[in-house]
Amino acid sequence: MTEQEVVDLMKSSKSEKDMNKLRRGKWDPALFLDYPNKEDALKILRLYADKYSLNASDAKLEEIYEVYNKTYEEDFSDESISVYLPSEIKLLVENISDTEEINDVCILKCIEKIKPIKI
Repeated sequence: MTEQEVVDLMKSSKSEKDMNKLRRGKWDPALFLDYPNKEDALKILRLYADKYSLNASDAKLEEIYEVYNKTYEEDFSDESISVYLPSEIKLLVENISDTEEINDVCILKCIEKIKPIKI
């Protein structure tokens, strides 16, 4: 079957109006957002903490995770996942590492700057 025959077949089985719905650029591509679970989010936090020389214990990273998850938990229905994507976790750690001192106020300010993409 040639390309033209395929096009003709599609035109005969679909109205012109339906075909316009499928034209390129009409719809944005679907995106798959893979939110990490708590364990993976903590691994990502550790990875970027090491990369950006952030002196933070595992307990401090877990505290950061808990704070950002609690800050935005009402926007998410699944409590078993992080509210931040890996790229947002990276940005959070970058912002925290740019501060003079890691304290609760600094962490909250950095968290408030990064609004998670809602599911």
